[in-house]
Amino acid sequence: MIAIPLMVAALSNVSFSCLNHVVEKYLKEKNLLVVGEDPPVEELTCVGKKAFVLYCGNQDWVFHQQPYDVISHGVRNASQLSLTLKSLGNVRGRIVVTVEDSESLAWRILSLLWNSNRITDVIVLVGTGSSVDVFTWFPYMPDECNEVKTITLLDSWRNGSFVNGRDLFPPKITRNLHGCVLRMSTRYIEPYVFPPVNGVFRSGYEVMIIREFQKTFNFSVNFVPPPDFANFWSIDSPTGVFTLLREQKIDLAFGSMMVRHDRYEKSEALYPHTIETFVWTYPKPGYKTNFYSIYIVFSPELWALILLFHVLAAVAFFVLYNRSNQRVGFGTCFFNCIAILCNNAYFPQPKGAASRFVAVLYVVYALHLYAAYQSYLIFLLTNPERLKPVRDFSELVNQGMKAYLFKTGSVMYNKSDHRTWNKVLLPTGHHFIDGEDLAIFLHDIAVNKSSILFFSKSSTDFITNLMYPDGGKSIFSQLPYYTCPLTMYLSRGNPLQGIFNERLQALIDTGIFPQWKKLILFDQAEIAQRTYKLSLSPKDTQPLSMKHLEGTFLMWFSLLTFSTLTFLSEILWNQISKHYRKINHK
Repeated sequence: MIAIPLMVAALSNVSFSCLNHVVEKYLKEKNLLVVGEDPPVEELTCVGKKAFVLYCGNQDWVFHQQPYDVISHGVRNASQLSLTLKSLGNVRGRIVVTVEDSESLAWRILSLLWNSNRITDVIVLVGTGSSVDVFTWFPYMPDECNEVKTITLLDSWRNGSFVNGRDLFPPKITRNLHGCVLRMSTRYIEPYVFPPVNGVFRSGYEVMIIREFQKTFNFSVNFVPPPDFANFWSIDSPTGVFTLLREQKIDLAFGSMMVRHDRYEKSEALYPHTIETFVWTYPKPGYKTNFYSIYIVFSPELWALILLFHVLAAVAFFVLYNRSNQRVGFGTCFFNCIAILCNNAYFPQPKGAASRFVAVLYVVYALHLYAAYQSYLIFLLTNPERLKPVRDFSELVNQGMKAYLFKTGSVMYNKSDHRTWNKVLLPTGHHFIDGEDLAIFLHDIAVNKSSILFFSKSSTDFITNLMYPDGGKSIFSQLPYYTCPLTMYLSRGNPLQGIFNERLQALIDTGIFPQWKKLILFDQAEIAQRTYKLSLSPKDTQPLSMKHLEGTFLMWFSLLTFSTLTFLSEILWNQISKHYRKINHK
């Protein structure tokens, strides 16, 4: 890369010696980015032996190399430094600024960076001739919530070493933020947290987490009502909570935020975490009867109606049977096979005919019940609003997820025929699936022996994503990190990022949510996504499968065929025997 030559005075050997030590001890081996007023390249080669890159305005290249540490070399103007760092895009590493003989410039630099809320780990090396002083600030000190009023002298470089030997990048955020006010906002859309009404938030896990943070770190919350939702998904939209971050009107946005690379340019994202909770399962067939699956789907009222219907139907069947035996020529009766064949109801009935006739009626009854079950199941799948609502997480645990589905949103699949469904990758990421498509989709998944995991917030009944249970790729999106409930975004470079992640981990580890029967697995994705996985599927259940239902249908159909054939064969044999007896009698 070619530097743009500018007339910049070389730093003293003492300053270079100090800078070299800082680079060797504190900065990374790779992606060391040198910016500023462009010192001569031969001077930069003296900064240690580590790999570095001289920034020359190739922002796309820099963006894809993040995170990186920055050396801003030979700064003479604080505003120019701010513009330079702004042009870099996503600075997320440590930054070292070198200036010559100007403690006041160091103060202006740190104050400017603090007010723009961009850099947390930052030090300024101020050359004073034979020594170098290292300055920084500690945010959220008493009476210093909004701007830097003082800077701290960390250490001094003299005679080739630091006098006090202190850590130049110490943790700058303590657990006591001294009541400093943090401005927060969230999504203005159901089912997530709404702004407070009369000072009271609508319940949600995000608010619970924020309150835990507030109690732990002693800060105050200024809730900023979110703007209109109209164009929330567009980062460049004049509306949306991300605009508040970009315009520095809030410090933190929380809720179901979409984690996207383009938003990293405008804000910092805490580790997003998705709660993997909902699995729709049906009991294993095993030694249990097939009617158990029907039992857990039908309500008691529906069972009563079905029982009443079939009692009345059975009475009607037997009335028709008796009447057909009392009337000659009643050959149109479907249920009287003897009358159909012989048009005569007064011949001797074959042995066991009554029991076999009852078996035929049972098969007809079973097939009718199977058809009713299938119809009702499809009705539930295509009308999820008719299902029993899930009010809270404990209800899911207690009920074992036996017969619940959840409300759904926009269409995810296009139908090409009755058996094939093609995946459609929508352009944004706020994906839901429509109940209209759910029946065929679930059947297709079940036939292929794949189980389904419903990604959702525990406090809501919305499906936000579907994934294969074995950790495979997302069914609906090739970018599974798009949908991340409970994600928090901080304003750019916010120093709270580290402690919020630390506290979030502590909340999970210490069981702040005791109702979660959890197995926590951390998956480090491309954007440092964390997924907290919980499995609610009981050991004695398996995902919905049509195989055992199809097997039941084949069994009932075989019984119908066998019973009917044997019944008719014996009737025919009886008629043949009767005919030969008449011939022999003559």
